[in-house]
Amino acid sequence: MWAKDVAELQSKFSSPSPIVVHFQNGLKEPWNKQTKKDVASCCKTAIASIVSSAQSCLSTNGVAGVLNMLEKRIHWGFARKDYVCECLECMNELDCEAGASLAVKILRSVQFIGREDELQFVPVQLIRAFNTSSITITKNQYTQLKHDSVVPWMAGSCSYHLVVGIISVRRGTIKLWDFGVWLQPSREATED
Repeated sequence: MWAKDVAELQSKFSSPSPIVVHFQNGLKEPWNKQTKKDVASCCKTAIASIVSSAQSCLSTNGVAGVLNMLEKRIHWGFARKDYVCECLECMNELDCEAGASLAVKILRSVQFIGREDELQFVPVQLIRAFNTSSITITKNQYTQLKHDSVVPWMAGSCSYHLVVGIISVRRGTIKLWDFGVWLQPSREATED
């Protein structure tokens, strides 16, 4: 029933778009822990600011503190931004892909003293099934708001979504975090 819709979304979103940094020479590269040399001041300042905040939250409240900080600062919206500095300028309106990708980069950048090998943070792509009328209503709402950029995230009765995966290597588990909501994937394809 959903095979065509799922295939369409998989072809559009085969992998999450990376969050990138501006370099002084005009190039752009994905942001990672090793990104330091020749980063333009706009992105260097943004990275230093958000990683410092995350590190502070980590030292006082652990991973939960960082997740709480991210939940308070990153809010879902319609903005698709690629550069770190742009993401931090509009954290209150990032789309799921930019928001989750930014959260993963921040979590990977803080220093988990003594636990670096225990936790891994990854973007997790979901395709969620809804009833057709819910998708139609949602598409109409976005179209009326002139946010056509969201409509490609939907196909038939399915919707693409990106969340943060937190893997505990020691326990062999993964938890899915969607900005304050812990998701438990259903076992049935008919459930949301």
